[in-house]
Amino acid sequence: NCRPIGLLMRRHARHVVARARSYRCTLPPPRDIRGLLAGVTHTEMGLSFSQALELLSDVGEDELAEWEQEWRHSSSAAGGRQELRYCTPAVSVIDTLFSDKSDGRALRSLHFNDRLDIAQSCATV
Repeated sequence: NCRPIGLLMRRHARHVVARARSYRCTLPPPRDIRGLLAGVTHTEMGLSFSQALELLSDVGEDELAEWEQEWRHSSSAAGGRQELRYCTPAVSVIDTLFSDKSDGRALRSLHFNDRLDIAQSCATV
């Protein structure tokens, strides 16, 4: 009577393992820095976050890459170096490495792009 249950559990375990493997991704997720750009600029433009994000839908990849380089340079001038680890229109994950730290660790923070001034979570990496 226990044998069919054991067989069923082994089949289920194989299914769970196979499904977990299918979720692995070897390519980095697509980067869309429009959300970060909208979050940084919408207030000074006098727009809501969603309006700024909509306006940025027509901006080309070259212009976005140029803005990202300027953003990195401005963060370096402020005493730290910031790198985008993950970005979508809604959220950004940013690593900040401070120049006064010699151990090479960074602070990784999660931000909702419409409220960049607040880190939702932060951890040392």
